[in-house]
Amino acid sequence: MWREMAMDSRRRGRVGVDGRRMASIAMEQGMAAARAHSPFAAADWFRRELAANPSNLEAKAWLGQSLCVVGQMVEGQALLREAAAALLDLLRGPDAAFARAIEVITGLQQWGDMEGALEPSRRAVAVAPEDARGQRVLAISCGQLN
Repeated sequence: MWREMAMDSRRRGRVGVDGRRMASIAMEQGMAAARAHSPFAAADWFRRELAANPSNLEAKAWLGQSLCVVGQMVEGQALLREAAAALLDLLRGPDAAFARAIEVITGLQQWGDMEGALEPSRRAVAVAPEDARGQRVLAISCGQLN
């Protein structure tokens, strides 16, 4: 999951005035640290990004994932839950935010927070009932809780 998120985020980024992709230095450094398998450094950079831009959901999700990797499960899972909920709030239908929300829910499941993943999974199915990814994360959460 960690490696997949690092590689996928290379293709993401904010769009500048000229239409080219841009990212903050803290976000770029955090991603570089994640690709270098340095979760402590990545967490530090993602914290800096969140301090500068608290509405950056990507940084929040990455910080949560980084904290889980270094063993700070409670704080990391809380950030992952917040990011999943915020991403689902942005949705009006299936789109890139939905795919990112599914990734964050999967991260919660990976770190054993099935109760925390249950509500976002239900919301994902409510937003896009025809999308198999939402059905899958809900089935995994429910299956592990029973």
